[in-house]
Amino acid sequence: VLTARNLKAGGVVPIDRTTWKAIPLNDLDDIFILGVPSETVATENPGVISAKTALIPLTLVPAPQSAGLTEDNMFFAKLQMEECHLKDIGGMSGGPIFGTKRVENETRYWAIGVQSGWYPTQKIIAACPLPAFMDAIEEIVGKIVAEHGRP
Repeated sequence: VLTARNLKAGGVVPIDRTTWKAIPLNDLDDIFILGVPSETVATENPGVISAKTALIPLTLVPAPQSAGLTEDNMFFAKLQMEECHLKDIGGMSGGPIFGTKRVENETRYWAIGVQSGWYPTQKIIAACPLPAFMDAIEEIVGKIVAEHGRP
């Protein structure tokens, strides 16, 4: 509760149900994954950890042959690693994927997915579209609340 209050006081706006709608990927100007790669995490002194956040550009690609049946409910994108000077995305599993689009004179952004797979030799990620992911989470939470009541 304290964290939520502090975020709100700092002007952070949560990703709510109104942003869960599917946005056609082809309508976006750019796509990025956000996270903290393990290679940027360091322990400087006992109890002091530093890390760098990475925002890595993505390019949509067809599903790798090894993707199998998951292709129907996923999208795939190649990481543009050379633009961010990273060797690996270890530690970024489950990271949010954002899409941007210029509308009039403003860049708008949406959370469009969650990273859920990694094909390291091809530098391709698999992503679950946000509406499907959030619907699944909502269903699970609903079952827990129905069984045990609200916390």
